[in-house]
Amino acid sequence: DNVEDGRVLEIKKGKPITIEADGTKRRVVTSKTNVADALAENGIEIGVDDWAVPSFETKITDNLNIVLRRINKKEETVTEQYSAPVENRTDDSMFSDEKRVQNGTSGEKQVVYQVLYENGNEVYREAVSETVIKEAVPTIVTIGTKERPSITRGGKTYAYSRKITVKATAY
Repeated sequence: DNVEDGRVLEIKKGKPITIEADGTKRRVVTSKTNVADALAENGIEIGVDDWAVPSFETKITDNLNIVLRRINKKEETVTEQYSAPVENRTDDSMFSDEKRVQNGTSGEKQVVYQVLYENGNEVYREAVSETVIKEAVPTIVTIGTKERPSITRGGKTYAYSRKITVKATAY
């Protein structure tokens, strides 16, 4: 175009920058003013969850290094085992130093995870739902509460398991 009186002419000088995205690193020259525009100028599409260092709004300066982080979200369904719960019970027919364990069995559940990947590497995982496929059978631990009988003779204490009353006769 012809330059006329009163017309403003703006000259933008390209600035060298480095763009690291999608596993490649390249050196380019751009006349764009911010990171987002520089990425677009170089044919790099920005996803809705993607982010950059420095941010997309950052002004372009000489030798700026831009790193684009690709963020992907996926749902993952996994079947997992879970431990049997433990139930503690007391039994007054058992002595206090006795214990009985009835082993349970683990259960199975299906868990749906929301998984977040940054540049293909998992960075975050959160369970969003769980469905029990097989209920766990609890392990039951029974502990006695009955005190064991004892007798003290000559300063010593003796425990016994049963007491009997007898009549003895001697000739």
